[in-house]
Amino acid sequence: MKRLGKSFCVAMVILLFLSFDSSLGAQKYRVYVVKPEDKKVKIITPKNKKRTQKDINKRKQIECLADNIYHESRGESIKGQVAVGFVTLNRTKDQSFPDTVCGVVKEKKSGTCQFSWYCEDGKKRHSKKKLVDKLEDDVYYDIKKLAERVYDYHEYLNDPTGGSLYYHADYVKVKVKGKKRKAVIGKHIFYNITQKRT
Repeated sequence: MKRLGKSFCVAMVILLFLSFDSSLGAQKYRVYVVKPEDKKVKIITPKNKKRTQKDINKRKQIECLADNIYHESRGESIKGQVAVGFVTLNRTKDQSFPDTVCGVVKEKKSGTCQFSWYCEDGKKRHSKKKLVDKLEDDVYYDIKKLAERVYDYHEYLNDPTGGSLYYHADYVKVKVKGKKRKAVIGKHIFYNITQKRT
């Protein structure tokens, strides 16, 4: 009996929207899968459908940023983590790199990953255990919150790297022509290269 009552309510809501006079300037509505057991009926308008897709994309970009900060600098100070986040975002604004955070994080150049953690362990990177370990790690939770703030407000924040596009650990010797050091934060050296990237 309860199911029948819910089905009737759902049908009434749909009829109400479908019978709405479009000559009054109302938008056309599209009703997406409605099941009697659903608690809420979701009516998606053309406007909020675009917003929903935009929100999904934004969440993906923030997750890629959080993953990069987590794997590259989880042992660093907050400033060091923000710095790694800024390098990732700085690359999205440079023509030599992909224009999305996920594109930057997953980029391969001559078969080599730009961020080594992304290629390490091959398929094991996406294993269920690794995902569970990451999601259960309090550090990852904090970094995800940090990534959200950096992603949303980076245009208003002070870039601790001075606009750097590259970094490496201070114990790694990297010889690059045209290397211009911008900052040293924690165990990372941040820099740019004056010669064009090929």
